[in-house]
Amino acid sequence: MFHLKLKSNSGFAIHRSSHRRLVLWDVTLVIAILVSLTFIASRTNAAEWTRIVSGFVQDHSDGNQATPLESNGSASAAELIAALKSPNPSMRMNAAQSLGSMQSADAMGALLLATHDPDSRVTEQAAMALGKIGAIQAVPRLRELQIVQGDSFVKVAANDALEKIAKSIAVRLNVPRPAVQAVVVAQDGIAYTVVSNNLYTSSDGGWLYISRMPDSLKDIAVTPDGQSLFVATQSAGLYRSQNRGQTWEYLGFGLQTPTQLTTTAVVVDPEKVQRVYVALAVGSEGDHFNSLGIAASNDGGKTWVALLDSPTWSVTRHLLINQTSPEFLYGLADEGPWRYTLTPSADSN
Repeated sequence: MFHLKLKSNSGFAIHRSSHRRLVLWDVTLVIAILVSLTFIASRTNAAEWTRIVSGFVQDHSDGNQATPLESNGSASAAELIAALKSPNPSMRMNAAQSLGSMQSADAMGALLLATHDPDSRVTEQAAMALGKIGAIQAVPRLRELQIVQGDSFVKVAANDALEKIAKSIAVRLNVPRPAVQAVVVAQDGIAYTVVSNNLYTSSDGGWLYISRMPDSLKDIAVTPDGQSLFVATQSAGLYRSQNRGQTWEYLGFGLQTPTQLTTTAVVVDPEKVQRVYVALAVGSEGDHFNSLGIAASNDGGKTWVALLDSPTWSVTRHLLINQTSPEFLYGLADEGPWRYTLTPSADSN
């Protein structure tokens, strides 16, 4: 009886020992598999591995928030640009974000197109990426988003991008950020910036001094060909240059005001270059201005008419003609954006 009990205990000990060996074997096998997978991953094409991992993330996410793609060489700029055309909006958003992190100048054109994406999240990331790149050519589109776009996140992204571009110009010209007063880009790609009331131009990233502004700047506009410039000034009204900023001529409005006339914003119609709109104001005390509304010219600034019922409740800082809806004039005032319907009578002198 004792012998049988001993055999029973001995048998239990053998079973327990075998169980431990099986557990150790299982752990060893798992470790070996993980090591093998790591080795395979290290030998696999990095971009292909990124696509595999990205696909897994997309398949196991709720689609509302995407994990940014790594930009440290795991995916090339060309692959990310291609991903901007993906049918998956989260993938497009990831691609835009990663291109911004890479600061890939080659992606500027694709990112500009992405600012028209039907998904506002993609538009937001594309705008932010353009700012990180310092894409001066994107200024007109970013200004459009700042004024016309309804999504508040996109507006904030556009504001941030414009600020980053201004900072990049300040760095290039070795001046403090506040010295960069305005940036404008013609349709032919020529850019102008006003720095401490000095006008500079650029077509290749470098900046060339052109001339001194005739008065303290409030805003600047350019015709599509870059040939003519209009400058809204603090106390001397509006000036025009017809030789790319080399010389300036004063444009009067025929208005009698109690103080010196201020023009706070100006824009040229990109389709009808002789049509110019300007926001008028008069100063009261210090930097405070009272709006006089909007005036329009159909002859390049020779004659002007006031637009009836145009906004006077707040001083307008920027004006915009949106080519997708040319029947409206848009403005960005101290108290927010506005839209004015351009009737045939308002459009003709």
